[in-house]
Amino acid sequence: MTQEIIIRVSPWETRAFVFESGTLTDVFLEQVGKGSLLGNIYIGKIARILPALEGAFVDIGLEKNAFIKNDSFLGNSNRIGDQIVVQIISEPTKKKGAKVTQDISIVGRHLVYHPQKDLVALSETYHVLPGQKQFGKEFDNIEELEHNFIARTGAKLNDLILIQKEAKSLRQNWVSISSRIKEAKIPELLFEDRSMPIRIIRECLRESASSVWVNDKRTFSEIKKFLSEFIPNLENCLKFSARPKFIGFQGYERQIESVFARKIGLSGGGQIVIDHTEAMTVIDVNSGSFNGNEDRKVFVRKINLQAAEEIMRQLRLRNIGGLIAVDFINMEDIESRKRVRDAIERARSRDKKVGRVSEISEFGVIEMSRRGESRSLDEICRESCDACGGAGYIKTSRSICLEIFDEILDKKKRYREKICLVSTSRSVANLIEGELRPLSAALSASLDIVIKVKAQSHFKPHEYHIATELFR
Repeated sequence: MTQEIIIRVSPWETRAFVFESGTLTDVFLEQVGKGSLLGNIYIGKIARILPALEGAFVDIGLEKNAFIKNDSFLGNSNRIGDQIVVQIISEPTKKKGAKVTQDISIVGRHLVYHPQKDLVALSETYHVLPGQKQFGKEFDNIEELEHNFIARTGAKLNDLILIQKEAKSLRQNWVSISSRIKEAKIPELLFEDRSMPIRIIRECLRESASSVWVNDKRTFSEIKKFLSEFIPNLENCLKFSARPKFIGFQGYERQIESVFARKIGLSGGGQIVIDHTEAMTVIDVNSGSFNGNEDRKVFVRKINLQAAEEIMRQLRLRNIGGLIAVDFINMEDIESRKRVRDAIERARSRDKKVGRVSEISEFGVIEMSRRGESRSLDEICRESCDACGGAGYIKTSRSICLEIFDEILDKKKRYREKICLVSTSRSVANLIEGELRPLSAALSASLDIVIKVKAQSHFKPHEYHIATELFR
């Protein structure tokens, strides 16, 4: 399958989209000041020990204390106030702090470095490909690895020089962390994982990649350097385009828009509806219009099979974690339920975060779990709607602000009087002129225009209008 990656960087956020043979498979979104904490390493102190939960709360300097399970690294001898070096394995949410571990790992393209473990091994998901039969033996004999490394899926026998180079780089990271521990003011951040664009290249870029489009020169240079060091055979895939909309991007817009929609249509006429509750994500499959021209059992099976594939895709695209319940259209025959369950299993094999999956009940309901390491797209972009008592969700004021900035940038050649008037709701106006004022000022300076914001009391929270010309 041919792969294409599109990375769009703006002063207020970075968005990235991964396509496989024209189908959107991954979406990444990171807003300025709200970057990912996953993989970061901190030195903190134990704030509270919870014997009943077999764990403890650790103060690492974030708004909420982090939680650590009582694993093999956290013994019964620990006391409140003890210093502890931990790594974030699950990001904080609105209600809970981060989850951390003392099992430190530093991730590269080819290797994972475990400085506190004595091992040299292949990843559990490592596949032996033609020409790689002796890789395990060769891997064991690489002197630079020093019994602290796991080879990631995709590492190849002919990449030994790159593997040696990466081993040295990862080990140097730990040397730097160790030296900082001695002088750190507790709590303190010791190590921050690479930028979002580099993480995407490191984790997602495949040998089948045809292009990696980037619109920002600094990010382009950063990716180019990483590719030349660790994936030189794919360096020619990197392409630069200063335009906000990339070549071919327009053909992908409908797929991208579906990621932020509550209802997603299916090609067979049905639809899936995605809702979030306090306890779980609930997905309902609707049949749409049944015209009676085909056998109902065949029709229901077809819609459910399409829904199963699309649901598993949307879980990955939206980064939905936790407990998920899917209510399929009721299937009376066991064969149909088995085929739908098999479709979910096939899709599950492409998503390593999906955990347990139940059987489909007689009522057409299936439950599954998915590991939530970082915030979902809905958590980043949406908030509960006050107008309906919190029963529904709308885009956050911050997301609306960033949409406005994007539209202003797209219309940069249309400001004849060098004035841009933004009419919007009071909450969005207050945010633009308050917390996001530095971003607004930077955008004004870069386009050499004046941005005027006018709060309209009759505008709904998501409504806005941008005037590029003013008439006297």
